[in-house]
Amino acid sequence: MGTLIRVELWSDERAAADEAMQAVMDEMHRIDRAMSPVKPESELSRINRSAAAQAVPLSEEMLRIIERSIHFSELSGGAFDITYASVGHLYDYRLGVRPADSDIERARQAVGYRNLIV
Repeated sequence: MGTLIRVELWSDERAAADEAMQAVMDEMHRIDRAMSPVKPESELSRINRSAAAQAVPLSEEMLRIIERSIHFSELSGGAFDITYASVGHLYDYRLGVRPADSDIERARQAVGYRNLIV
């Protein structure tokens, strides 16, 4: 998911703590395999790659996430938009690099949660 995670917890039982931390890490890896935008084999990458040209079958989990995202987009009047990555990936926040206005404008054509067909 493009970030590092660390699990910390408090437990009187070391074995139980280790098991809980492993469960968290296993779930994070499962989510990453399904929803990473940079892993070509992930479900999200498959959607991003193909959905503009054809219908893409979704897992139940992905369907729920997309429907919920659209709901939050509606609640926020579009301030949250699941399709923002079309523009967002152009920025390099770590280096403070902003894309050219022409690149932003071109990418903005793909932004718009209202254009999603689920």
